[in-house]
Amino acid sequence: MKKIISILGIVLIIHGCALDMNKYLVNSLGRDYDFGSIDRNRFGIAFYAELHTIDMEDALKQYESDSLNPRLAYKFSFLNPTLPKITIHSFSFTKINGDPIPTIFYYQSDTGYVIIKSLPVTFSEKDSLLVSISGLRVIAECSQSYHQTKDVYINFDVQIDSVRVDTSILYSRKLFTDWRPKF
Repeated sequence: MKKIISILGIVLIIHGCALDMNKYLVNSLGRDYDFGSIDRNRFGIAFYAELHTIDMEDALKQYESDSLNPRLAYKFSFLNPTLPKITIHSFSFTKINGDPIPTIFYYQSDTGYVIIKSLPVTFSEKDSLLVSISGLRVIAECSQSYHQTKDVYINFDVQIDSVRVDTSILYSRKLFTDWRPKF
């Protein structure tokens, strides 16, 4: 009887463990961000640069190839009570073969979203009324779906005061599995 109860218990535990498998876009370090809180000393402010998604109902521009999938985006966050001189010299999404992907570039202010029509663009302390209370958030919204993108290069040239970052980062799909009990 103990053997049957033990086997039944093991079967229930294994059955309760669901295997969850997903493919996510990650950089060469296996992350969905390129700069984070550890880089605060380098830039003098909290600077975050990360891959992001935009839900279709929140997207600023509608494309003919729209689907129900979230849109691929990249977000820069410059979080500081006072804004140093920030210049975004260039930004682009490119396919693996080098073809550019159409992108809309904007920032979030207290009054809504403001589209950036051309680069380079410079923000400084005198523009503090244009940014939100927590800092400046600049978003690049791509015309492609996050789920349909296999590989993408993110190219940007950003300068915060005297520190300049000019880089090209490859994001590729990587399979992640999760096998834990789900109760």
